[in-house]
Amino acid sequence: MSLMMYLRDWMNKRMKRISEKIDKLLFDSNADELNVETTEFIECRIRKQTKNNYQKILDNSDRILLKDELYLKQIKLDDLAKLTYTNRNYLSYAIKDIKGTTYKHYINGFKLLHASRLLEHNPAMSLHEAGTLSGFARTSILLDELQRSHDPALDWMKKKYLCKK
Repeated sequence: MSLMMYLRDWMNKRMKRISEKIDKLLFDSNADELNVETTEFIECRIRKQTKNNYQKILDNSDRILLKDELYLKQIKLDDLAKLTYTNRNYLSYAIKDIKGTTYKHYINGFKLLHASRLLEHNPAMSLHEAGTLSGFARTSILLDELQRSHDPALDWMKKKYLCKK
């Protein structure tokens, strides 16, 4: 059994145990024992556990994308989900919940960092050439992603390539 399959199995078992504890609290307790504080605590634990699971999925996705530079290829959400041993819904939710963005912008973020590295190491390279080598179909898409980015590592690119308004 691979490590990822083991981790996924462990997370499923953990969520099942939490669910059983919640059911026990909800159905085996007296009505006055189940108060607002208890339900808020349970909801908080579930949100925290879900966020941790999403973070693990996203960490694994980041590692796979960076290791083989899959972001340079036209990798689809389904394909990346299979490589991270999850399904498209969980991966999509993880990207939305943790990164606050869509799959397309998530992948473009990797392409943008790749273009940034190319331009840093090759000052004579044009923005168009760096964008093409990074997998952007057009330079305008690269510039749009640069505009959307909040990564401080890309501040130098913003100063150099984006017009001041």
